Amino acid sequence: MRAAFFLILAAGSAHAQPTAQQVLASVQQFYAKTPQLTADFDQVFTSQTFGSKKASAGKLWAMKPMSFRVDFDASGTTNVATSFISDGKTLWMVSRTNKTISVMPVQQSSLPGAIAFLTGGASLSTSYTAALDPAGRLELTPKQASTVAKLVFVVAPDGSVSETIVTNSSGDVEDRTFKNVSYTTPMQASWFQVNPSAMPSFKVISAPAPPAPAAAPAPPAPHP
Repeated sequence: MRAAFFLILAAGSAHAQPTAQQVLASVQQFYAKTPQLTADFDQVFTSQTFGSKKASAGKLWAMKPMSFRVDFDASGTTNVATSFISDGKTLWMVSRTNKTISVMPVQQSSLPGAIAFLTGGASLSTSYTAALDPAGRLELTPKQASTVAKLVFVVAPDGSVSETIVTNSSGDVEDRTFKNVSYTTPMQASWFQVNPSAMPSFKVISAPAPPAPAAAPAPPAPHP
């Protein structure tokens, strides 16, 4: 009877669900040994402000140390409409529809949190608090104020991520599902750079710099 009891305990332990920290560790371990990847994706963007949804598709490239590129196709076509391109320091948003190039430091965007883990540019355990949601998905909440309110990853047993759901500080949600993932497709460093001077018909828009911290008040003058 005692032997049967311990067999039941052992069977239960064998099927125990991993903890959030274990799932998070598996993600970081998987991408720590992945120098690059490409993937097609489908995305649904839900606007909290307008109560609307927009479906899109495109392709992602990511390469260590911290470079990434996301191309969104024009609706119903395979022509690129918008690209988000970063060398790890600068983020360029190139709109071929509006003929504009928006430039900002990459950390001012909500993209790094959702993509930087792919290139080893972010330690998720350092930047986020991990939990498992009711569906067993990895839920990450920033430890400090951020443009990202929450990240949710659908994680495979090997630690790879098949879907990312990003909620920004305004409540908008980007649900991106990856497919046709490759870890060996050749890439070029030039894919992660934008030279606005080579696109003279495009208007360059620079993101405003974050406000400077308030100056400390001057100390009171000493009494004579």
